[in-house]
Amino acid sequence: MFKYEHTPGNIDLKLRVVFDNFLYSSLYLCIAAVSMVYLSSVFQDIPLSLPACLIIFLVTFSVYNLNRKTDEDEDAINHSRRYAFTKKYAKILMDLSIATYVVAFLIAGIYGIAAVAITAIPLINGVLYSIPFLPHGFRYRRLKDIPFVKNFIVGLAWALPIALLPVACSGCPPGEMTIAVGFLFFLLSFIDSTVFDIRDVKGDAETGVQTIPVILGIQRTRILLSVMNGMGIGIILVLCSGWLTPVETAILAGIAIYIQGYILFFNGADLSRILYDLIADGQYLLLGGLMYISTVCIA
Repeated sequence: MFKYEHTPGNIDLKLRVVFDNFLYSSLYLCIAAVSMVYLSSVFQDIPLSLPACLIIFLVTFSVYNLNRKTDEDEDAINHSRRYAFTKKYAKILMDLSIATYVVAFLIAGIYGIAAVAITAIPLINGVLYSIPFLPHGFRYRRLKDIPFVKNFIVGLAWALPIALLPVACSGCPPGEMTIAVGFLFFLLSFIDSTVFDIRDVKGDAETGVQTIPVILGIQRTRILLSVMNGMGIGIILVLCSGWLTPVETAILAGIAIYIQGYILFFNGADLSRILYDLIADGQYLLLGGLMYISTVCIA
């Protein structure tokens, strides 16, 4: 009788399929988003809201899979493996994306109109970001095509829900740290999205998308991000003065060093595209893990 042998090649192939499903379905990013909610709660000194975590998880899954549907032309050039995955599972990803956002709205509805409005921010931003709605006589049709606006929109889409949703779901009033947290995640998201533009500069240039690296060039973009990183984290540490413990302050300073490391590492060379996702989005998992150790295990 024929006996199937689990050769190393077969095992590697199965592991790669599992890894692709985890990464390209946005599940990895969803988990990173939950870590952001945890960080937001710690920084604002409010109880961690599991409904807020679930809403952000569902919204992240939905928005990023919907966005990849509208970005297929660029992905076909920039990220062929992800493009192949999203094309293969296009229908199920689309159906799940719609369903998950509906569920997110239903959960948010339990906590009032403010939570629903905050939950809608990524969807509204995603529509404005990807759908061509600007007048035909205008040079650009989509907000993502307007230089610098794309990264600003991405920053807001992350910063506002991450800063405000834990507050809305926990019933705690917003405070000074809400502003600081919003600025922190705006800064990190702006830098992340621009680093991904460095990765995608070839495809963006070929499809006419005027991103920051396409306009400024990779080296000037890295200088811009380095200045933003140093000055931005410095401003956040000043805003948070008196609110954070010395350990939390050290963690924020450390993440600035981590960010600077990948700004310098991702120089437009032909590196594995997966590295960008793992390292850039992985900063939230690293930051969340360090913060958990400092607040739970050490305390």
